[in-house]
Amino acid sequence: MPGRHVMGGAGGSGGGGGGVYSESAALVRSTEGMSYTEEGRPPPGSGSTGGGGITPHDGGEDELMDYVDSDVSVLAQFHEDAIRQAGFGYSQWMLMMVCGLGLAADTMELFVVPYILPSAEVELCIDVSQKAWFSGITFLGMMVGSVVWGNLSDRMGRRRTLLSALGVNSVFGVIAAFMPTYGTFMTARFCSAVGIGGSLPIVFAYYSEFLCKADRSKYLSWLLTFWALGGVLVAIIAWAILPRTGEGVVLENKEHFSAWHQFLLVCSLPSLAAIIGLVFMPESPRYLLEAGREVEAMMVYQKIYKTNNMHNPAAHAQYQLSELELPSKRPSGRGLSSPPSPGKSVLADMTYSIEMFWNSFLQLFVQPHLPVTVVLIVLWFTASFGYYGLTIWFPEYIKLLKTRDYESRTVPYVNVSYEARSFNTSIENVRWIDSTFKNCTFQNLTLSHVTFDNCLMEEVRFEIIKSSRTYFRNSTIRDS
Repeated sequence: MPGRHVMGGAGGSGGGGGGVYSESAALVRSTEGMSYTEEGRPPPGSGSTGGGGITPHDGGEDELMDYVDSDVSVLAQFHEDAIRQAGFGYSQWMLMMVCGLGLAADTMELFVVPYILPSAEVELCIDVSQKAWFSGITFLGMMVGSVVWGNLSDRMGRRRTLLSALGVNSVFGVIAAFMPTYGTFMTARFCSAVGIGGSLPIVFAYYSEFLCKADRSKYLSWLLTFWALGGVLVAIIAWAILPRTGEGVVLENKEHFSAWHQFLLVCSLPSLAAIIGLVFMPESPRYLLEAGREVEAMMVYQKIYKTNNMHNPAAHAQYQLSELELPSKRPSGRGLSSPPSPGKSVLADMTYSIEMFWNSFLQLFVQPHLPVTVVLIVLWFTASFGYYGLTIWFPEYIKLLKTRDYESRTVPYVNVSYEARSFNTSIENVRWIDSTFKNCTFQNLTLSHVTFDNCLMEEVRFEIIKSSRTYFRNSTIRDS
């Protein structure tokens, strides 16, 4: 923002050097002159005692800052002053609820896999290698989504991009609930995970830009409690909807829309609720400032201030930041620090956007960003590997222990002969070895974890049978 200067007085008429005013912007308070400069110090005559120092005011601790840190941009400093003047209140609490719903929805989408796996592997006939991808496809989609949506949020806006990401998550989450085959289900889950990967980081960026620096760590920590709330909620829904035993899984299994499909559908509701809430939320004023939409940003600041002081009739008139004059050559609506697109065609715009994304992504791996990028990658990978790895591994390990215990209690029948016998009650955890079945009937029952090893089955009738983990190994079946 070269050439951006701020003149004192209403409308920016005071001060010398008016000839360069067409390249400047005035950030003005209604009660006292304020100055924001690129040099990190107040202009001459402002009463400062030193470069980059604080000019005292009579208004006390709640006065706006009248200086600029040399390491912070003019717009960042103005945003900090403006959001602090707007205060914390009803606006931020409502935004926390909406963002929290989006965060809880993402948590639920991540944690549904361990709950649906016992039912899904029965209905979709999943083998061991396919079962591993049930969880892996979610993280693969998140990896793709996090790279794409983060760049879009700098060009399209936080709220708009978050709406898009949650929309993708919600739509494909619902579609996955209706998918009847392994391939179609995994495709829908991948697309849903792309939305999760985008919404997770944007939720925090979006909400933090409605908080001043002093409040961010506190209220972002509160926002993070919705992550845990989502995990608790998905467990409660699973307890209410899904069958709790292996036999229950088999008995409940239906050709269309069994309990685990219903479970997926219910788990998509928080995402839909977050989308509805976001429709009524404003865009991030920090993004609007960077995008050259200062008038819209001022309207958001004033709306936050008025909402937070709704019980004070004079609140709107008391807001101190009253005017923001735009520089004549500042681009509008092109996102954060992005030059305008060529705009010759839709294909040209798409190509340009991809180039911008790739260039901004590569900047993370060059100086001066490279050391920080490497450290953050190592920290994030280690934390995620431990957290998500344990999340997936621990339930499977518990299941393995239970399976071994279950198999140790298997009832064996060796060299047993049955003739004209009718089986009409469910059979579970039984193993027949070297046994003979002649003129027998298995009717209207469930076979769960049943094994026939080296058995002879002759003139045997199977009718209305549901089965899970039932195997005929080296057995002979005749006229059956």
